[in-house]
Amino acid sequence: MKTMVQEAIGVDSQINIWKNSTASWICQDNVGDMTNLYLHFSRQFDLAEPEPLKLFISAVSQYYVTINGAYIGRGPAVAHQGYYYYHEYDIPAQLVHSGCNHICVHLFHDGETTETLPKWRFGKPGLLVHLAGDGWNLGSDSAWRVRHSPDRPPIAGLICKWIGYKEIYHGESYDNWEEPGYDYSKWNYAVEVAPPISEDFVSNLVPLDVLELRERCVIPERIVELSPNLGYISKINNSFGDLLRTEKGIGLRVSPGEPMSAPSVTFDFGKILVGFPEVALSGGPCTFEVWYGETLDLYRLDAVHLPPNGTWNAFQRRAFRFLKLKFIALGGEVSISHVGQNAAEYPFNDTGCLVTSDEQINKIMDVSLDTLRANTSYHYEDCPIREQALWVLDMRIMAMVNAYLCGNHELTAKCIRQSFAIQRDDGAVPATGPRVNQFYHHDFMLHLVACLWEHYQHTGDCKIVCELYPKLLKLYEFTTTWVGEDGLVDTDLDSIAPDVSVFMDWNDKIAKSGKTTYLNSLYILYLEHMAGLAQVFGKDPDAQAYLRKADIIRVGVRQLLYSQEKKAFCDAWRAGQLIPVFSQQSNLAAILAGIPTEEQTGHIINMVLNDKTCIQPGSASTYWVVFMALAKVGKLENIESLVRQYWGAMLDRGATTWWEVFNPSLPSWTYPHVFLGHCPMPERDWIPVSCCHAWSSVPGYAIPQYLLGIDLSQVYKGKIVLHQGIGLSYERVTYKLPMNGELLHLEFSQKNGKTDIKVVEKPSKLEVIIEPGSTSK
Repeated sequence: MKTMVQEAIGVDSQINIWKNSTASWICQDNVGDMTNLYLHFSRQFDLAEPEPLKLFISAVSQYYVTINGAYIGRGPAVAHQGYYYYHEYDIPAQLVHSGCNHICVHLFHDGETTETLPKWRFGKPGLLVHLAGDGWNLGSDSAWRVRHSPDRPPIAGLICKWIGYKEIYHGESYDNWEEPGYDYSKWNYAVEVAPPISEDFVSNLVPLDVLELRERCVIPERIVELSPNLGYISKINNSFGDLLRTEKGIGLRVSPGEPMSAPSVTFDFGKILVGFPEVALSGGPCTFEVWYGETLDLYRLDAVHLPPNGTWNAFQRRAFRFLKLKFIALGGEVSISHVGQNAAEYPFNDTGCLVTSDEQINKIMDVSLDTLRANTSYHYEDCPIREQALWVLDMRIMAMVNAYLCGNHELTAKCIRQSFAIQRDDGAVPATGPRVNQFYHHDFMLHLVACLWEHYQHTGDCKIVCELYPKLLKLYEFTTTWVGEDGLVDTDLDSIAPDVSVFMDWNDKIAKSGKTTYLNSLYILYLEHMAGLAQVFGKDPDAQAYLRKADIIRVGVRQLLYSQEKKAFCDAWRAGQLIPVFSQQSNLAAILAGIPTEEQTGHIINMVLNDKTCIQPGSASTYWVVFMALAKVGKLENIESLVRQYWGAMLDRGATTWWEVFNPSLPSWTYPHVFLGHCPMPERDWIPVSCCHAWSSVPGYAIPQYLLGIDLSQVYKGKIVLHQGIGLSYERVTYKLPMNGELLHLEFSQKNGKTDIKVVEKPSKLEVIIEPGSTSK
């Protein structure tokens, strides 16, 4: 069962649902200061005969809803209470019946006082429901019943300092409350805590404007560890290789042994998945711990108590490749009937692909797409294991990968809106979201505007530009506080808000403070993007003013930060002198911004490619500027080489999704680990290390954009331009991209150094232009 896509539905008409509804936000009484809170809600309703229904629902923080015991959905999309989502579901007539029916909702709330490093604010707990039929409706109110969940006590701790709770489950306390005939008379009545829209609860309620997540059950690919640990664990009458493919289930039995025994089994799902683990056992009772890892460096999160023949379906989302069940108490022998992950993924268009005759490139593309999928829920996420947050630089890179491989632009538009929804009164926009937090970075604010401009180029979506233009002006006023009397951005200015810092890159050897080449270069690009967006909004004079300011910064950086001795740009000017640090990041950003002369550009390219003392990117995300600058000066062969050396080497070390940080100089047996390497903040064991990081998927768009020469930046002008690529050492390439229900289908072939391009299919309203140097068919 799928929910309705909201694209064709007007927002105002949807909001009227709540304006005209009898529903209120409801909750259990006296739970305001509780953390890790699980509540059960239920309401019975009568029908004369079965009919299709509409369900509108939201919750602070999470819900899981069933009707007559049938699963309907879970949500809502994570958001800030000033821009909060509700979901809509079509309920088919076959899920209801004549007479008494019941709707049941599990609610989880992190807690208003939950302390996290980003200082997320979760608000007060509550549930909002509007159920509508033919001429009638039912809203959440004080007639609903509620209780504390008896099977999930609120005693588990946070996973880490970022976000997320561990889970403790007591299956022996589950009382079939979602099944027909259950008696709710002993439950408390709910209390109404707020109307649907109010300043002190949820001040802005909007319909979900992207697709519902797709859920699918994935089983492990293999078992990598069986450990008796003073007990017994063994296979049941089948070879080890068939352990996961037996008609009797997993094919493992576990028995108690000596006191303190703890038999365990570790499963490998093949790649990192995000969703909700499931475990079913026969026999018992028993207690087991659930350990997870993106690598075999596992950590315990959940503790599960099951009665005989029990089943556990996790409420909390988990991201992992490896899962270990460690049995710490057994009331007798048990058999493992099922272990799976109910993976929850954004339903990206599946018809897109890029397939070449080069297997390494194919694998790099596959892993880039897998990384995008694993890091996307209802918004782009930096990494599912740690923060599940909407970081702006990650969003920019993921939006580009999406644009070149999937074409689901609705997701990018939603994320851009969410970022601006938490804009501060002074115009500053947090570096992450979608909840209000304490992180503000100069460069991420500039990336946000770049993301909006690129989204417009790829879609021609004038509506979102016009909608957000007042917020852009507010942001621009804030960024002017970074500019000194000489017209250059200076992070040391007293006028800058004290909580704003610069990120640039994880590399701690670059200079980040003062008048930096990197930030000033990004500011030039930002002014150019503002100029383009101003023209869309019909403000040509504003556009010209932005471009004049960009020219002033170009001249200033060229005069102040260029080293005649090194023939390159220093990273920074501070305290009246040049900081003698030279990096790829700064110098290539300067080229992108058009700062150096043609002669200076030649020297800079020679330095960044050949000078071993030139500081290189400390994180894969920074290759966005490396590849864009190299493409600008025609060094496409160097892009291909870097893709193979960097991402190819990551593949060789076992990556199935891209790591947050990768250092090819480390020994080949190292993997991302807080004490080993490939870690942005080594030996800080309170920060989970990410082996699945969205911003590392740069090749996912760089290969089609730069190496194949597919230019989607002029779609807003009604055309797609195919530039002359370098061939990738390929003989043939198939490229398919869904575009608004149509398909762009290109076939590339190479013979005798000459590239032929065949346009097999194209969107009806777009012109495909093949530049001279290629042969079209």
